[in-house]
Parts: sequence; structure tokens; C-alpha cells
Amino acid sequence: MGYTHAFFAVDIDQLKGLFGSNNDKLLAEILNARADDIEELDESFEDEINDGELPSAETALRQIFSGTIQPSMDGDMHAQVLLVICEHLGEQVFGGEYGVAGVADHPYDSLLLQSGPPLPIPEPEDVPEIRYLTLEQIDDEIALASAKHDKVASDSAEAMSTLRKAFGLRRGGIDPEEMQEDIDAYIETLQKVKAIGKGVVSFYE
Repeated sequence: MGYTHAFFAVDIDQLKGLFGSNNDKLLAEILNARADDIEELDESFEDEINDGELPSAETALRQIFSGTIQPSMDGDMHAQVLLVICEHLGEQVFGGEYGVAGVADHPYDSLLLQSGPPLPIPEPEDVPEIRYLTLEQIDDEIALASAKHDKVASDSAEAMSTLRKAFGLRRGGIDPEEMQEDIDAYIETLQKVKAIGKGVVSFYE
């Protein structure tokens, strides 16, 4: 399996409110409840942390809560820590049999792709790509994805990349059925998020 989306149903206002909140109670709660995740991140980025290229996971988390992130920072660790926050505050949501391979390859102008991270963290140099929708935007996104499209499949190299990696497709084009399955999986995901009554954050990696 190649690149895919991980979707979390999260209260977007609550999430945005964390930045610079100095909410020491919630910070301590996350550090305690997600200690294993934080340790795992430090192990994964051990060389970069030791070289001073990235902060530790706990430091990155504290920088989010204190609002002391600088735009010049490498956002790789902050992106991973944001995922930990969404796991703690939200609920991961799946649609379809295999999840969603790539909204960027869908043949409509997705509102999700017009956003950025829900917190003012630097874009990570690597993955994940972080995007979000508010609860109020979900119906509009479902309508865009559900509309009849003149051409579901595309032969362009850019649009072929993600689904070929995810589904092992042959060169020469995306199978229209596979593309429609991915769109349907996305719609199902959004419908589940809407039923929960929250917004959605996407981590694409």
C-alpha cells in the first residue's frame, strides 16, 4: 500500500484553541496518556533530534501549547505531534474497504485541498500533508464529491501517481472503477464524520 489519508473527527474550534492556550492540564493529560507515542516519535527521529534539526516530541508539543513555534522551524515533528493530539482529542474514521488513497487525484476542486494545517505549524518538509474541513464545510465537500463528473479517470502522470501506488495499478491510466471506489470511500468517511458532529483533519502520508 502506498500513500493514504488518515482522517480524524475532531472539534476544529477546540483544536485551534490549543495553540498558545497554555492549557497545562490538557498538556499534562496528553503527555501522560500518549507517553508511548511520544517515546516512539523520539526514537523515530533520534538522529535529527540529536543533531538539533528537530525538537523532541515533548518539546514540540509544549511549543504548540505555548504558541512559541517559529515559521523557520522544520515542521516534521510538529506535524507528527499534531497527529498525536488528534488521536487523543478525536476519533479516527474510515470509509470503504481500503480507506481513501488520494483526494488530490479526484476530479473535482476539493475544499479539503484548499486548506492547510488547522494550527499555525510550519509545513513539514516530508510527510504528512495536513488538511482539514470544518463541520460546516462537510456537506459542500460531499456535494462536490457526489456530483457527476465528465471524466472520473485521468491519464495525466500527476493524477496517476497516488492510486497506482496504493492499488498497484498498471501504467497507462487509472481504472475508473478504482477511482470511483476511492471517491465513494471519501464520501462515506465524510458522512461518518458528519454523523459524529465534528470537523475532520486529514493526514496524508
